[in-house]
Amino acid sequence: MNTAILGSSFDPPHNGHLAIARCLLKSQIIQKVILMPARIHPFAKKMSISRHRLEMAKLLANELYKRHSGERSDSRIPSGNKRFWTSQNDERDIEVSDLELRKQSTSYSIDTLKTLQKQSPSDHFFWIIGSDNIKDFKKWKNWREIIEKFGLIIVSRHIRSPRRSPFGHLRGGKLIWLHFIPINISSTEVRKRVKEGKSITVLVPEKIEEYIIQKKLYL
Repeated sequence: MNTAILGSSFDPPHNGHLAIARCLLKSQIIQKVILMPARIHPFAKKMSISRHRLEMAKLLANELYKRHSGERSDSRIPSGNKRFWTSQNDERDIEVSDLELRKQSTSYSIDTLKTLQKQSPSDHFFWIIGSDNIKDFKKWKNWREIIEKFGLIIVSRHIRSPRRSPFGHLRGGKLIWLHFIPINISSTEVRKRVKEGKSITVLVPEKIEEYIIQKKLYL
């Protein structure tokens, strides 16, 4: 099974995250998407309390399941100390993991991929990045190993893939270019609008907006 890891601060999750995950599942290249909130960002990015980001990631997964299945789901991803949450008991194609949140150290993609591979040796794991992040990817811990032992899905706004790999010669591994019309939304923008008292209705799913208001986040 091909599994894609959508790692992010999810501070908060927004419709851009939703669009990427939906596009991957529709492509049928990927059979499962795991939403992976980070605990400590490698580049010292400040983030909100882990508990809130995890709960919002679960709400995003519910929205993703509802839209991907094409029918309304009243299921909820349960709280608790489980490693994975799914939005439907018989559906395993959309999951949320607290693997990185349970660590007390910095979240490195290569370490997460190795742990997931050990837990599910028959699956093949890919990490998702945006094409705008390619220029910084070589700063990632063991970046070459991520590509050669696992795989990289590059979300691109360009119609065609480049003829040459942007990472030079690689031994094995996979590079998958995912082409779709991007949604220009960032978590930074969402937080800024909340702080300014502006609407975020078109930026995040309804349940996430309700959660942000209820918990008084980003004020």
